[in-house]
Amino acid sequence: MAWLDSVIKTEGDSDEDPVTRRERMISEEIEILLPECDAFNMVEILYEIGPAESAGMGATALSHLQIRAYQDNIGIDLTPWQVRTLRSMSIAYCRQLSISSDWNTIPPFTEKDQLLHNRERVQSQFKALLSGFSVKSYKK
Repeated sequence: MAWLDSVIKTEGDSDEDPVTRRERMISEEIEILLPECDAFNMVEILYEIGPAESAGMGATALSHLQIRAYQDNIGIDLTPWQVRTLRSMSIAYCRQLSISSDWNTIPPFTEKDQLLHNRERVQSQFKALLSGFSVKSYKK
C-alpha cells in the first residue's frame, strides 16, 4: 500500500500539490492490481490507526504508545501477536514509502517470474531497436 501511497516526484511538479502514485494511476486510468491478502483484518486495523506517524523528517512507524491509545479509544484489547504484527507492518510501510518516490519503482509485490519476463522482453526489444541501427560503411 505504501507503494501506492508514495508521492511521485517528477520534474516540473509543484511541491505545493503533491500527487500520490494511486492518484496518478487513477487519473491516467491505469489498473491497480494488488496481491491477495490473508490478513485483511490486520490491514483494516492498520489503516484505521493510520499506517504511520508524522515526524519532523517524514513518516515514522507506529509506536507502541499509539497502538495502545488506539486500543483504549476503541475499547478493544489486541493480542501481543497483533500488536507486534501491526508495528512490523507499519515499519515495512515506512520503508517502502521512503523508496517509492520514483515513478519507475517496481511494486514490492511483483512476482520474481514477472520481473524476469519483463527484463527479457525489454532486452529483446532493445536488441531489435539496435539492430535497426546497424553500422554501414560509407565509401568516400
